[in-house]
Amino acid sequence: MEGLDKNIAVNETSKISFVEKLAFGGGGFAANIMIQSINMYLMFFYTDVFKINAMVAGTLFLVARLVDAVCDFTIGYLMDHTKSKWGKFRPFVMFGFIPFCVLGVACFVVPGFGDSGKVVYAYVTYIGFMIATTVATLPCQAILPAITQEPMERVKLNNYAQFLGMTGMMIVAVGMMPFVQMLGGKDMSKGFILTMSIFAVIAAALYLFWISKVRERVVVKKVEEVRLKDALPIIFRNKYLLLLVGAFVFFMSGFTIRNNVQMYYLIYAVKRPDLIPTVGLLSMLPLIATILLVPVIVGKIGKKNALILGMSIVVISNVIQYFVGYNNLTAILVLTAVFGIGSGLFVPLVWGILPDTVDYAHWKFGKRTEGIITSTFVFTQKASSGIAGYIAGAALVAVGYMPNAAQSPATLNGISFLYNIGGAIFAVIAIIFMLFYDLDSKKYNEIVGDLHKRDAEN
Repeated sequence: MEGLDKNIAVNETSKISFVEKLAFGGGGFAANIMIQSINMYLMFFYTDVFKINAMVAGTLFLVARLVDAVCDFTIGYLMDHTKSKWGKFRPFVMFGFIPFCVLGVACFVVPGFGDSGKVVYAYVTYIGFMIATTVATLPCQAILPAITQEPMERVKLNNYAQFLGMTGMMIVAVGMMPFVQMLGGKDMSKGFILTMSIFAVIAAALYLFWISKVRERVVVKKVEEVRLKDALPIIFRNKYLLLLVGAFVFFMSGFTIRNNVQMYYLIYAVKRPDLIPTVGLLSMLPLIATILLVPVIVGKIGKKNALILGMSIVVISNVIQYFVGYNNLTAILVLTAVFGIGSGLFVPLVWGILPDTVDYAHWKFGKRTEGIITSTFVFTQKASSGIAGYIAGAALVAVGYMPNAAQSPATLNGISFLYNIGGAIFAVIAIIFMLFYDLDSKKYNEIVGDLHKRDAEN
């Protein structure tokens, strides 16, 4: 192993309080009520309210994610080189959360432009939102390794973020369309704007709470210049990061495709738009309940096995749901809940495993680069979302989808295939990546012990 950075000071004298854990989790809630509103409903909004072609919308998602990639790595690099009285991470949240909230609302505004003007407006607002998302939310994720080096404390903190984040996601899944209808009546455009405005105010308040309470404890006594050309090899030689990224990209691609297509599946295939809140509730309640059990499950079978178990449940439920058909309402509702259980294992665990790859890189290469590693992970999340959005848009066009019209049997079957089998295929590939991940608790504890020993010797 190359020389280690021996300038790490770990201040564990102050116990992480419930209030700080709550504030940390509040950041997840704030992020998700905005981001998941975009992820779940913007495709439908673009095609059926904003009135642009599904392929145009899908291309926008892909282009925006690629443009945002530059921002991801830039912010990650800047975080690794930031030293201020507020810490490495909090300044970015302080200056980023207001644009994040405002642009989230702007994405759901229908301007009085022609077709070309509307497309330009969609590009500007959506790309702007993605950049603001990086600035406001990336530090909330990157700060976790700097709060504590205790593995179970990280799992607990991450569970707060994931539990409250998933609660925000559930509110969006269950409440978005009822709120839109209640606030806008027959004017869906008005309903979307008012609903997003309420979400934005809530998110802003929670970010202020996060800023005031979350603190860094694993502090670099001397900020080392980590040049980009030095940081990139750390990423590409970090085998555990690459395996985790591979699993994350493929699973989240399938997950996002399912989210993007869900409105079309329920409105046109199942022909029960009134079930949108019910399906949202049935997918999110088991997911949240499972998140609460993650520490127990991890204690029994380990992080890797728990992650693979969750993905396997998703594969099985999706395949069964496709073959029972979209006319079997009982099966759809039951299997939606089973899907939520599998997702509830994957979502918190993948973020709980990521800090382990940060410590591995520090141990292996002697440089602590939470920012660039987390930005790499967030970039892959956005890239997978962009690719999934493009696939969803292109596939809807390919199967002959026409907005606000009766769909052919072939189109309905295509929507069902995309909704169910598409996600299953991606999840199987993700499982293959994790089969090669062998950073278990024994090996990780040896790494952390070695780091502490070397720091003490310094």
